[in-house]
Amino acid sequence: MESARIYGEFRHTVDAKKRLALPAKIRDNMSETMILVGSIFSSCIALYPLNEWEKFEKKLEALSETDGILARRKIYSRLCEVTCDAHGRIVIPQNLYDYAHLQRDVIIIGVGSFAEIWDSELWANEQIEEDKPEIIDILRKANF
Repeated sequence: MESARIYGEFRHTVDAKKRLALPAKIRDNMSETMILVGSIFSSCIALYPLNEWEKFEKKLEALSETDGILARRKIYSRLCEVTCDAHGRIVIPQNLYDYAHLQRDVIIIGVGSFAEIWDSELWANEQIEEDKPEIIDILRKANF
């Protein structure tokens, strides 16, 4: 599978059994087995196609034992493999559901090579608090 092109914003709900239907545009860019992991950058859950996760994992495993052990503990303890059921749903484990403060209404966003699952209220707050001049500076430094 080549690199995923995951983008867009999708509003969905999580049912009482912690099942989340993935939008077709997200599902189509995922592998059969996907990696669900608590984000180290925000209070959300990252959803990776297996091949994209393997790229990240190689970098993680390349860290020295002293530098990498804390990162690996945090990441691997909040990680699980998932597959879609016949209805295109994944089950979000309780620990990740709690980590991301998910409620019934969620937002799934594409982030290029992976997706993020946000509680809809937290995502709205993230949009309000976003430091747009900082983003512009980052893009300018990268010659955009």
